[in-house]
Amino acid sequence: MTEGEFLSLHTLSTGVNINTPFTINVNYDGNAVGVPGAFRTDTPINYYILGLTVTRNAKSVDGIPDVNLFGILEGVEKIRFSFDGFDYSLDIISRHFYPYSPSRYTSFFYFRTVPFQIPSTAYPLLEDPESQLDTYIDFSPFINDLQFVFADYNARFNNAQAIRSSEILEKSDRKQNTAAPSNFEAIYNGTAEPAEVQDSLYSDTGWSNARYNGTKTSADNYAGLLPSITGRAFQGEVYSANASSDVYCNIQSSQRIFEELFQTGPTDLPTFTVNNLGIYLETLITSGSQNIPYVSGSFITGSIESGDILVIDDEKIRVLSVETLADPPYIRATRGYVGTIDSSHIAGTEIYKVDRTDIFRFTASTTKSATLDNSIVYVSDNNTALYTDIYGTVYSSSLCPQVLYFTGVEP
Repeated sequence: MTEGEFLSLHTLSTGVNINTPFTINVNYDGNAVGVPGAFRTDTPINYYILGLTVTRNAKSVDGIPDVNLFGILEGVEKIRFSFDGFDYSLDIISRHFYPYSPSRYTSFFYFRTVPFQIPSTAYPLLEDPESQLDTYIDFSPFINDLQFVFADYNARFNNAQAIRSSEILEKSDRKQNTAAPSNFEAIYNGTAEPAEVQDSLYSDTGWSNARYNGTKTSADNYAGLLPSITGRAFQGEVYSANASSDVYCNIQSSQRIFEELFQTGPTDLPTFTVNNLGIYLETLITSGSQNIPYVSGSFITGSIESGDILVIDDEKIRVLSVETLADPPYIRATRGYVGTIDSSHIAGTEIYKVDRTDIFRFTASTTKSATLDNSIVYVSDNNTALYTDIYGTVYSSSLCPQVLYFTGVEP
């Protein structure tokens, strides 16, 4: 069947959904011609495997039950298994992760593979497809825990004795002044001895991750604080959090003491805005519940990081972490944040996000900055007062009224 038809069987909310826990489902088509995206229009001659789905958790690994394979499936390049006595080795072209949702039952990866021709002797099995329980699956590379593998105390580390052979190139037994190598027939049939030449590492997971893809740090690694900042400078006046609006709104411009501040918001001047994320509460959450399960809608319009401020009805919460791999995924948060009331919310309630804006003050040397925590910042260019939390993140704002000053008025 086509890729779309195959994936739709994993997301059915009614009928037969084949995406059950601890399952691998294989998609094959009798019209494929061995080229990705190309199909026959005449009578099927060969059957090819085009892709497969693998649930995030394995039934067991080395006797350990219910093992999360997310990190391994992110980097796997080849999947091998046996079915009814026939061996299959599938090379991965691309992958896509489908997180948990009520219609998907459990999280899974979809792998598009190099078309693999099914042996003709296995065709009778295709007439009546069946399941095979407790199948051993080989994922390569199996990058799970490399801490000891490369440790100084691993006696087997760096003790290679043989030259690595190529998986693509074959050795040519060519003698001087001969038109063709002596093992031409073996090369033609693909049975020649592999050449002792190292293949390119550009497609190797361990190499490409370390050298090209790199690593990523986020606010999750630094207790909600951004590891790096980009933004814009602006002129503002800083007040303590308990200052009255009569003080920070009603002062003449000539009497204000402005300083250069730095803000990380999406606009030229710092503002307070709230936008939807495309996510909703998965279940009822009660007052005091720190874990907030959510479900994605049709379109996800934003992302969540540690330190973000979210809005559920009239309550604000501060994100401590986002557990996207849980079933269902959930947000661990501080409830009733910045003076709002920690209350209960029904399932299906939409979750909104305060657009992240952090405000910093430059130190005397102008080479370092510090967050403006628990402060009120007056911005003259838009006549707005912004309120920051203990981390210097904007959580609310108010518009100061226009003040008119009259001088020299006679009775």
